[in-house]
This record gives sequence, C-alpha cells and structure tokens, in this order.
Amino acid sequence: MAQQNSADGLNLCPEKWFDIRLPEGSKTCRVFGVKKPSTLSFFIKSTPEIVSESLAAQLNTATVAKQGKYLTLHSRDKQYRAYIYADGPGTQVNLIVN
Repeated sequence: MAQQNSADGLNLCPEKWFDIRLPEGSKTCRVFGVKKPSTLSFFIKSTPEIVSESLAAQLNTATVAKQGKYLTLHSRDKQYRAYIYADGPGTQVNLIVN
C-alpha cells in the first residue's frame, strides 16, 4: 500500500485500509507497514466523538475508554485499535492492525 502525494504535498488517504473504511475528508495519511502489523495515522476536520462513533461501528468495538485526551477503541477480535484525540481544528486518528 504505497503512499501517494497530492499536488500540495500532503499524503492522500486510501478509501479503505485493510477492513476499515476511512471517514470522508480524511487527509494527511501516513502508513507504517504494508502488511500486518501496521499503523495508519490521519487527520480529519471533525470531532473525536463523531469519528469514534463511525469507527466503533466498523470495528465491532468491545471497549471504548477515555484516557486523558485520548479515546481508545478496541475491536472484539483484538485485531484493531484506534487512538482518537482532538488536534487543533479537527481530530487525529491512529489506527493499528495486528
């Protein structure tokens, strides 16, 4: 899964990463690893609560925890984790697949 750059130099986000559809408007993606285990980080102009609701439904989330400024999601099958936090005018998301 190669990273692509847009005309303004930002990394473009894939529509889907492994089994997860990224929210529309996701940008500045960084992928660390092309096969499992892997991490994808992105920014979106939305609130952490809205982003976490969208991802929780896809991940079949077993747990949602608030740890300081982070919302942490864990999938029931323990394949995916998401760390979500407010970042300036939007939200930063770090997704991890095992």
